[in-house]
Amino acid sequence: MKLLDLKVRNILGLREAFIVFEPGAVAIVGPNGAGKSSILDSLVLALFGSTTPVRNVNNQSIIRTGTSEGYVICTFVKDGNKYRVTRKFRAPKGQQEALLERHVDGRWQPFASTVREVNEGIVKVLSPFIGNPTDTTLSRLREAFISTVFVPQGMVTKFVDVSPGDRWQILVASLGLEGESTLQERVRRVIEDASREVENIKGHLSKISDFLEKMPPLEEINRNLVSLNNQLRGLQDELTLNEKAIETAKRLQDLQARASRYKAEIEQAKDNFERLYENLRLYDAKQALKRLVAASVNYGGLRKKIRLVENGINAIDKRVNPKLNEIELLRNNYKNLLNEIKKLNNIAKYRDLAYKYIDLHRNITKCEQDIKLLNKEIHKNKQAYDQITSRRQGLVCQKLRRNLVEIIDEHKRASHSMAVALERIRSKLIDWITELAPNGVVDFSRFRGNRAIEVAKGLLSSDLGQALSEWANAQNKALFLLKEGRRLRDEISHMCGGMTYPEASLDDIEAALDDVDKQMKVLEIKGQKLVGVLEKNLSDLQTMTATLLKLEPELGDLDPQYVVKACEKREDLLKEMEILRSKGDGLNVEINRLNEKRHTMEVELAELQWRRDVVLKELKEATSQFKAVCAKYQLSHEDKWQLVHSGDVRPCKQEEVEREKNRIEWLQGLLANIEEELSELEPRIRDGLPDLDKLLSLREEINRKIEARKDEITKLKYDLQQRRSLEGEMRSIKQQFERLNQAYDIALKLQKYSDGRNFVRFLSDTILSGLLDAVNEALSFRGLSLVSENGRLYAIVNGFKRDVTTLSGGERAMVALLMLRHLANKVGFKEVLFIDEGLAMLDDENLEMMMNLFDNLGKEAFVGVITHDPDFAALFPKRIEVNGGKLKIIEN
Repeated sequence: MKLLDLKVRNILGLREAFIVFEPGAVAIVGPNGAGKSSILDSLVLALFGSTTPVRNVNNQSIIRTGTSEGYVICTFVKDGNKYRVTRKFRAPKGQQEALLERHVDGRWQPFASTVREVNEGIVKVLSPFIGNPTDTTLSRLREAFISTVFVPQGMVTKFVDVSPGDRWQILVASLGLEGESTLQERVRRVIEDASREVENIKGHLSKISDFLEKMPPLEEINRNLVSLNNQLRGLQDELTLNEKAIETAKRLQDLQARASRYKAEIEQAKDNFERLYENLRLYDAKQALKRLVAASVNYGGLRKKIRLVENGINAIDKRVNPKLNEIELLRNNYKNLLNEIKKLNNIAKYRDLAYKYIDLHRNITKCEQDIKLLNKEIHKNKQAYDQITSRRQGLVCQKLRRNLVEIIDEHKRASHSMAVALERIRSKLIDWITELAPNGVVDFSRFRGNRAIEVAKGLLSSDLGQALSEWANAQNKALFLLKEGRRLRDEISHMCGGMTYPEASLDDIEAALDDVDKQMKVLEIKGQKLVGVLEKNLSDLQTMTATLLKLEPELGDLDPQYVVKACEKREDLLKEMEILRSKGDGLNVEINRLNEKRHTMEVELAELQWRRDVVLKELKEATSQFKAVCAKYQLSHEDKWQLVHSGDVRPCKQEEVEREKNRIEWLQGLLANIEEELSELEPRIRDGLPDLDKLLSLREEINRKIEARKDEITKLKYDLQQRRSLEGEMRSIKQQFERLNQAYDIALKLQKYSDGRNFVRFLSDTILSGLLDAVNEALSFRGLSLVSENGRLYAIVNGFKRDVTTLSGGERAMVALLMLRHLANKVGFKEVLFIDEGLAMLDDENLEMMMNLFDNLGKEAFVGVITHDPDFAALFPKRIEVNGGKLKIIEN
């Protein structure tokens, strides 16, 4: 199998990748987790529907995280046929779809369309194993592919370093070998099958010998064949003589019949010749007369057409002249209008200024009127605002007076609270003093020590402190209200003066104030808008007045209204000019149409005149030709009268007359030849010739005898062929029996070997021996060879044998890779090799040796070395950088 390319999208760690498997060593480099190993996983997934054992994942985990669909497409060649396998996986369960196609006649044709059919098709196309393909499973083929194509991380030297038993397991996986018991069972089945086949061959040989004994001997068959062949040749000679006699009799009858027929045909041909010649005379004369009459009629018709065309040209001239006069009149009117427009053009150039001046004057007048109206509206709005302000002032005064009354009442209540608190203080003080001096004298000894503390606690527990606090709060409130009352009196005196207002509740006053504030706000907004509009109009008026003053010098002494009227008159003149132009164009179109018609008639007239001259010449030629025909055939007046008054004459050509004349001569020549042949034949048969019927009967009898002899010869030849075939079959079976006996003996020996305990070692040593022969040939240039003893590998270096594990790491890796390459060659997977890490740590000498090996292997295979070391990757002529699931191919 040869891989061509691989296309991947959203599979495992790869987002999008396309690889062409061209021969050569390639480094696949990238950081851990970038998707390097996913390349091989995708290849195995495309071919076998599952990934490598290194990453054993289910279908749900195959699709790249965050995507809903992924696919792999691999193209390869096997046995000269090109195939393409496609596998798609859809989220969320990773459902797989598969398609296997084969390239036939320049296009892809389906080979298998379901997962099961595709897997069976892959096994059928790629399986290298011996035996019935149905016994080969996809997993065995997958294991063989992975074992020979993929070298896992750290396993480069595994095939060399492992024990014989582990090496046997690698061989089993690579070559698809069964287990020991299975192979032994197969050997026993081969022995049984070979034994049965030997018995079958012996029985078949016995049947052939019996059949040959019943058949005549080979010499007798050959003698009978010679005798019958001689008899057959005699009968065939007799038949030849009879055929010649029959041919002579038939020839005589045919010549006599042909001679009679030719004589009759000659007489008929003479009659036809005379009739055709007469018809030719009249036909040629009639045709000449027809040409003469046709030329005469054509000439007269052309003369009549020429007169009609000339009359048509004169009629067109009569229609064109008045129109030309009318165009000249229109042209004069157009010139007069153009002169007037030129005079008005000097005034019309001020048209835009005049229109602008008139528009500005009209806008200034309108703007002045708008300013007057705005001033009136502003005055009205100010009056209404003053009224609302006066009303608000009254409401505020009412509110202040209501607040003053409430503050006075509140002050009275605060004063009353002060009096009550003061009375409580006086009462508490009297009680305390009484307690301190119950007899009117203070005994200070009572206030020493704990007693003083108890007196203080008693004073604190009394309500005197609370009473003092209430009196102080009431006093502060009374002072605050007193100040607030004075402020309100001053504000009322300043704002209200001596005005009086009706009494109203505080809620009514508040509502009225809210209403007044809203009205004031509306009037303020309205006033601001009116002032803004007024200012804009004043600005516009100033701008338009300045523009108008600038326009007056540009207009000069011209009246703008006069300029506008002049422009309108100019527009009317232009419209009138357009009407004249349209009318003139219409007349020109009509005149051009008539002129074109006149030109057409002139061309037609010239053509008719030319045709008339040609027809006149033809008429003269037809007249001369008719005279020549009359002279050629010497036509009389009766002939000419008949030509004129008779109908059409049957067409006849000179070739027909000549052909009939030639036919007469040809028939006469044939008749002469027949008469000459009859004169030669009659003397030869004067002795007598048997009747034709007797000759035919004799031929039938001879043919029956010949067929009988042929049947006998055929039977003898069949017997001869059958005897030879049986003898050849007996020789072939004997040779087959000898080969089968040899294979049977070998199978018995193999059974003897397989029944022992050393079968695995025997088979392993046999396979290893073939591998080592190929590897030693490749290593001959290094003076190194390998041998296998009891399943172990030894290296012979410079004539000394030592264990292969004592070789350097690079040498062991080289030996292991060469052995794997030859194993891959046996199973058909030698076109590709993947190595995962494990080589970057080699020393310079071994690393150079491995790079040389990669170059040699890369001559016929794609060698991909997976690494995360960019320095190691730089040693390769080509590398594939993997990052973020995407590939980048770089060539050094």
